[in-house]
Amino acid sequence: MYNNILTKNFTAVTITRLSLPTLFLVIFCTLALFISQPSLAHNGATGIVKERMDLMDRLKVAMKSLATIYRGGQVYDAQQVREAATIIEQHSANTMARLFPEGSVQHPSTAKANIWRNWDDFANLADRQQLISQGLFSAADNPPQQQNSQLSNMMGTPPPSMLSNSQLMGASENTAEDYASMPSNQVFKKLTDNCSSCHSRFRAKN
Repeated sequence: MYNNILTKNFTAVTITRLSLPTLFLVIFCTLALFISQPSLAHNGATGIVKERMDLMDRLKVAMKSLATIYRGGQVYDAQQVREAATIIEQHSANTMARLFPEGSVQHPSTAKANIWRNWDDFANLADRQQLISQGLFSAADNPPQQQNSQLSNMMGTPPPSMLSNSQLMGASENTAEDYASMPSNQVFKKLTDNCSSCHSRFRAKN
């Protein structure tokens, strides 16, 4: 018991002798350790699988930032839209495709093997993601407009996950200039449709 008392007293004295900057540093490092835990490992992912899961994490953060804006969670910020669009553009097309070498489905990857059986479709969706994000960057100064979501339902338009790649990449495909002239929320909708189509076809459910 005496030893326990001495230990407690020593600890208390040591803490009280720490300068405030040192104490804050200790607290910061402790918090950083716990905060970083969810981002560790992707359940042990390594190599190319970890690289692409890290890329998808960065895309997810950018898309969440845009979703918050377009769902009215914050005041519309064109600069924030441009910053998120830039991140998405930089992580699309060949930057994304090169992280999917054939057969790289080892745990904990959620990539489906049909990516390589339908490589042109997958690569087209990655390219389209870059095109739309470039358009969103240019459209950022165009204020969002209210859309009548009931109209598409009345016309029987299928959800994006049900659209074929040929429908998404058809002759009526918009150019970057087309996207630049649209309300920015409409361009964001096209971006989310493209992501949904890719995930529904090429990503296994967790």
